[in-house]
Amino acid sequence: MNEPELDPQEQCRRARALAGQGRADEALQVYDRLLQAFPDFARGHADRGTTYAMLGRYEPALRDLDQAMAMGLRDGWLLITYASVLLGQRRFDESLRYFDLAIELEPDSPMAYNNRATLHIERGDRAAAIADLERCLDFSLDDHVRRMLERRLQGVRDATPQEG
Repeated sequence: MNEPELDPQEQCRRARALAGQGRADEALQVYDRLLQAFPDFARGHADRGTTYAMLGRYEPALRDLDQAMAMGLRDGWLLITYASVLLGQRRFDESLRYFDLAIELEPDSPMAYNNRATLHIERGDRAAAIADLERCLDFSLDDHVRRMLERRLQGVRDATPQEG
């Protein structure tokens, strides 16, 4: 192993930074080395799965996310990512179940509501999407995120047929 004293947490931070810079292939290499050295490190599997998901590589994403959950890792981020991958595969019912689990676990996660709104839009349930986006706006958000969500909410409202 090239890295002396490989610290799994530090390697995950390094790989997340690489992925955030658009260097996902390098991030995956870091995760691969990390998981070769620490195959039972659940967070490494979850983070590598998230990187695969960012690349639209849904099958390896699900394998890693499943592995992390099988190892006992359960957090909102993991469940939101899992639900989002299922959404990307158009497995709507399963996706909804995982978004609901994420919200049950972390009810104050605007990302969970925002991503679940995407699912509702894909399913044609604009009323549910509007409710989730409105719920997002109940949270303390930075101005940029708030404006983005307000624009998204207005776009969904504008696309909703009016009754009457």
